[in-house]
Parts: sequence; C-alpha cells; structure tokens
Amino acid sequence: MKNIGILGGTFDPIHYGHLRIAIEVKHLLSLSEVRLVPSANPPTLGKPSSLITPANYRLKMVKVALENQNDLVLDDREFTHSFLKQLQGPNSDAPIFSFHTLKTIREENELASICFILGMDVFSLFHTWHKSEEILKIANLIIVPRWGQQTLISDDSVISYWKNYMTKDISKIKNNTCGYIYTAPIGRLDISSSMIRDHFKNGINPKYLLPEDVLDLILNSKYYK
Repeated sequence: MKNIGILGGTFDPIHYGHLRIAIEVKHLLSLSEVRLVPSANPPTLGKPSSLITPANYRLKMVKVALENQNDLVLDDREFTHSFLKQLQGPNSDAPIFSFHTLKTIREENELASICFILGMDVFSLFHTWHKSEEILKIANLIIVPRWGQQTLISDDSVISYWKNYMTKDISKIKNNTCGYIYTAPIGRLDISSSMIRDHFKNGINPKYLLPEDVLDLILNSKYYK
C-alpha cells in the first residue's frame, strides 16, 4: 500500500521545525512521500488574512526550502487545482478547508493510506474544524506531541473526545487508508513561525532557524520588516 504524508500550513515562514517533523514522520511510518501543502486562503481563526504574508510569496519560500532534496515534496494544489480554485470564488479570497484539499488528494489516491500530520496544538482545536469527522473518512491523523513531550490537561480531554479513533498500533496506520489517529513518538524542535517573525521585527538574526536560502529570500524582500 502506498502511504502518503500530508503536512499543511501557512508556512509563514517555513522553518526547520516543519522540515524535521515531516522527515521524522516519513521515516517512522515508512511513508512513500511527505507532501508539504501551503495554504492559499487558510480559514485561520482570529487572524485576519491581511496579517498573513501573501500566498504566492509563502509558496515561493516553500519551493526554495525544498530545492535539491528528495525526502519531501511540494504540493501546490491549493494554488493550481481547478476545484480548489473554484472554491476561492471570483476574487480568490474565500477560505479553503482542509477537508476539501484532502478530498482532492484522496480522489487521486484511492487505495493509499493518507497520513495528515498535525501538531498537538492544532489537534486540540480539530473538533472545531469544518467536517472534522469527515476528514477521518478520508485520512489517518498523525499527531506530533508538543515540544519537550509536555502535555496540557486540555490535551487529555481532546484525546478522550477522539478515543474511538485513537490507536497505538502503527500497523493500523500503515495498512488502512483512513480512520485512525496515532500519536507519533518523535521529538519536536522548539521553533515557530511567529518566533521567527518576531526575531525579524526586533532585529534579531534568525539564522539556523530556517533554511539559508529561505532566509536570503526574506532578507531581499519587503516582508517581515
């Protein structure tokens, strides 16, 4: 069975934390590939779209980060897929939900195990997502623990909410196309996009937090000033 990892996000900007998660999950689950899927118009709660770096520039940063390596693949479908572009409306400003993006991936890979990778911080809000239970009919979820393996009390209640889907058996993920939630026993770098944006804002050099080519791209742009 082909196993495909999906790591979505705004990647604003992309950094080594994203890349390490993708690579570690790939090797842990023996995935055929891990696709990084930049969000074109994310339905981000509480964050006006005007505060997010323009989509095409975020896409460009991911392209640069993935050049000259084979472990990870760029999937730009939210910018190119006809159905997803149609959902954005005539002004290309309507949000695209993960359900719809994953649905297009499933349509192209009917027999694959699709592994949708989420950090615990994001998974804690998964029950509020558009068609969250329908997503589990399309994909398996791979949950990456918080930095340092720390656990919040709220995490326990989230896990309890989804207990019927939780598994500790990695073979369930490898041998089933969808329907399971697995917490990956991997480390996580204490790096965030917001940290890097704050570094730029405060004149702190973010070198070694993100790929050198991405840093050069940013330094020669008008963003994150």
